[in-house]
Amino acid sequence: VTVNSGGILAAGEDSSGLLTVSDDLIFAPNSVFFWELGSQTTSGRGTNYDAVNVGGSLEVSDSFFKIVVTGLDLDSPFWDTTQSWQVFDKGLGAGSGFDSFQLFTPADLNNPVSYSSYGNFAFNTGNGSLVWSAVPEPTTGTLLVILMGVALLKRRRPE
Repeated sequence: VTVNSGGILAAGEDSSGLLTVSDDLIFAPNSVFFWELGSQTTSGRGTNYDAVNVGGSLEVSDSFFKIVVTGLDLDSPFWDTTQSWQVFDKGLGAGSGFDSFQLFTPADLNNPVSYSSYGNFAFNTGNGSLVWSAVPEPTTGTLLVILMGVALLKRRRPE
């Protein structure tokens, strides 16, 4: 199966699903993978979030990964930690992977949600998973800087 430039592939229709491709799956440059997360969870591959099993090789080059999350609440503790979803059942056989990620709510598929202040998405080319990396809270970063400063002062102070 080849998803041509401008083409869209989605595993489920209006809900999460599991798509099985018996042969190679090729995403041409500028093609789109439309992925649904039915709830803020990492469990339930194919039921709570879209998944694709590929019988042949998975090839992705400069393609778009559009993410739709039901009940999206970026202020939820769920998004405060690293999360991972096994979207594809294998890593890339060829290509550079997905290079653009956009986040949407089901109510508005035309206007992406700004999420960069909360974290970022990445595609793990080695195992085919989507990974969310949370941005540390400013208070955590501030505390680390203070502790490092105290450690340096103690180290420099003669006894």
